[in-house]
Amino acid sequence: MAIIDQDLSAVNRLEKLKEDKKKQEDELKKLEETKKELQDTEKAIKDEEVSAQQRAELQREEEAIEAGIVEIRRRQVMLEEMLANEPAPAPITNNVIYLTDGLKAEAGIYAVTNYNVYNELTSIRDRLANGSEISEEERNFVHEAKRQTERFATDHDYLTQRDPFNYVQRSEDVLKEMDDFIYLRKGR
Repeated sequence: MAIIDQDLSAVNRLEKLKEDKKKQEDELKKLEETKKELQDTEKAIKDEEVSAQQRAELQREEEAIEAGIVEIRRRQVMLEEMLANEPAPAPITNNVIYLTDGLKAEAGIYAVTNYNVYNELTSIRDRLANGSEISEEERNFVHEAKRQTERFATDHDYLTQRDPFNYVQRSEDVLKEMDDFIYLRKGR
């Protein structure tokens, strides 16, 4: 009976070991499932962190873009203000070129005292007074008008006979005012 008891005890132990093995296998299975759940959770956390980093990066980029847009708009307003304050360029007229050609040919007093010459001079003077620029053709015209009026202004006897209404003096006065505006502008 001792052998039978030993056999029963060995069978019980074997069954006990089988039960223990099954329990350990079940526990291992549960641990593996828990490990997989933990890995899935860690992966979800990591994905969420990456997603949060990406969102933060996108937000920084959006803020940088917004700041760039604000800066561009600020510069645009500043440029528009600068352009609004900038004097308009003077229009080039064929009249100025025609009048300049008439003055260049050692013109007589009637060409110098011509109403159109005087009107053009006053128009240029008024634009200079308002801060506008004048074209190269207009500068040439003013220079030529100045040269011709100075030529006649030195001959007082001739002026007394030919210019009783002081048209040459009138043109000289306008040219002097132009010089004053140009001098004041350079002094700024």
